[in-house]
Amino acid sequence: MTIKEIENLTGMTRANIRFYETEGLINPSRNANGYRDYTEEDMASLQKIRLLRTLHISLEDIRALTHGEKELTDTLLSHLVRLKNDETDLEQCREICEKICSDHPDYRSLDAVHYLTLMAALPDSAVPELQEDSLPKVTAPWKRLLARWVDFGIYSLILNCILAVGMHVNIRAGNIWTAFFSWLFQIIFLLLLEPVMLSLTGTTPRKYLFGLSVTDPEGTRLTRRAALRRTWAMLWYGYGFLIPVYELFRMYRSYKGCKKEEVLEWESDSVLVLRNRPLPLLTAGFVVSEAVFCAASLLFWQMGSLPENHGELTVAEFCENYNQLQQFYGIDQPVNIPDTLIIYLAYYPTYPMLLDENGEWMHGAVWQSFGNSAAGVTVTCKREISGYRLENGGDVLVPEYGKEPVYRLEFSMYRSGI
Repeated sequence: MTIKEIENLTGMTRANIRFYETEGLINPSRNANGYRDYTEEDMASLQKIRLLRTLHISLEDIRALTHGEKELTDTLLSHLVRLKNDETDLEQCREICEKICSDHPDYRSLDAVHYLTLMAALPDSAVPELQEDSLPKVTAPWKRLLARWVDFGIYSLILNCILAVGMHVNIRAGNIWTAFFSWLFQIIFLLLLEPVMLSLTGTTPRKYLFGLSVTDPEGTRLTRRAALRRTWAMLWYGYGFLIPVYELFRMYRSYKGCKKEEVLEWESDSVLVLRNRPLPLLTAGFVVSEAVFCAASLLFWQMGSLPENHGELTVAEFCENYNQLQQFYGIDQPVNIPDTLIIYLAYYPTYPMLLDENGEWMHGAVWQSFGNSAAGVTVTCKREISGYRLENGGDVLVPEYGKEPVYRLEFSMYRSGI
């Protein structure tokens, strides 16, 4: 029988059954595909366990009965004494215990269904023991949030590599199209990659860092289809498809449900497992991974700005590189391919940009033509100026009244000796 069938037949939850299995009270076999196969004997054992726990018999006593270390009647008589001395005793427990004692069954022949039926007819038949006997649900909302956040970072890093390195897009430009493609491709990568990782390994890189893994209710790996269903439901119910504002609402709802130990919408057919990591190791791993992500993102951004033409450049190739960089940084001042390359530069007088042959800042250099050579390269600048007058010792240009101000610097750069 499958775990769903055994749930229906015994009236126990899946968490109860898994708990009693970990306690060694049942030991189901596994079939060829790895799923648990429950027998009639397993079902009878669970029904006996349910009856005895309903009567408030301790797990230690049930374990002793299962292993033949105690007799049922002796155990019940001892339990009756405890019940009679307990002011909070439940009357129906005494009645059923007395009924079983009067019937004189042993543990192996105990008809649990018969006595459970009798108990169901009694008032106030709550079973706190069965509520206690279950594997605790993994909540850890902050670990889950950080794991998911860093997983999204991995998908974003893949997208940045494609856009910056492959397409030479400025990923830090912050325009609406970059944001849209980032949103779209994060969803695509999530739906493509996460189901594969969950079905093959049971976890994702960041889940593994935080000690989280996902199994099916049988404790085996999710199928590809089940993993895709889980990821799709998580994306919609947990993150609202990353839609601004609605995403925050869905995250808040999921957080509250997680704190209340509710089964979230994407958890109905899967089980989240948590293995605690040492806090220093977890912190160090998180910090190192974030540093690697930031460094990789910066590297991709810089690689995206690298010009396509390298080595010995013609004027046309230099112009192509120059225009590519302008496009990358959002500047719309392309240059053509003339016989003499002229580049117009904006100049701010308070920011000295030029050095003399001694490596010192050139005082007032922008008001005059100059030429410098270094490392086998010569740079010359020819100045053309009109409509200005020099003031403050020649450091300040002031437009002259009635004249059109013109200021032009023509730079030339070539290898020395060519």
